[in-house]
Amino acid sequence: MWNRRFNAQSVAQRQAACHFASVIAGLVFPLQDYAIIGYMNRRDLLRALPLPALSALMLAADDPQTVITVHVTKQLNDKPLENAYVILDFLGDRQKLKFGKREKLHWEMRTNLEGIAHFPAIRRGKVRVQVIATDYQTFGQVLELDEPEKNIDVKLLPPQKQYSVHGDMVPGPAKPDAPKQDPPQQ
Repeated sequence: MWNRRFNAQSVAQRQAACHFASVIAGLVFPLQDYAIIGYMNRRDLLRALPLPALSALMLAADDPQTVITVHVTKQLNDKPLENAYVILDFLGDRQKLKFGKREKLHWEMRTNLEGIAHFPAIRRGKVRVQVIATDYQTFGQVLELDEPEKNIDVKLLPPQKQYSVHGDMVPGPAKPDAPKQDPPQQ
C-alpha cells in the first residue's frame, strides 16, 4: 500500500539503503520485499543479521569457564567467618574480538553463615580475590583459573600490633617545659 508521505524519490532512497544493508549483512539476495514497504524496522533488521557475526558470538561463548567458591574461616579456631566482603576482579587476557580491550568483570559478595561465597561462572584466566572482614587482616591473592571448579580456602588472622617509626611510646613522667614562677605579690 502506497503511503502519501513517501514520494518516488524517498522510495528510491529507501530501496538503496535496503540494498546497502543487504550488502553489509553479507546476504546474497537483495531485500527488495522490504524496499517495497519503504523502510526496515528492527525486526526486519534482526532477520538480516550477518551469519559471520553470529558465528563470532558463538565462538566467544565457547570459552571454558570456571565456577569459584570462596570459603572464609578464622585461623585461630577454624570457625567460619560470616558477613565478610569477598571481591573478585577478572584480570584475564585481552579480548581478540574487541581489539585488545580488557574485559572488566568485578563482583562483590558477602559470605553466608557458613563462611561461603559463591560466584557465577567466569572465563578462565587470571583473577584477583580479596577478602575484607572487620577486626581481621585483609587477604589478597592473584590466581590462575585452569579447571572447571575452583575452591579457595582463606584463613584470616587477627590484626597485628601497630608499629611506629618513633619507637615505643611509653608513657612516663612529663618533662617540665620551664621553671614555674610564683606570681608577684603586691
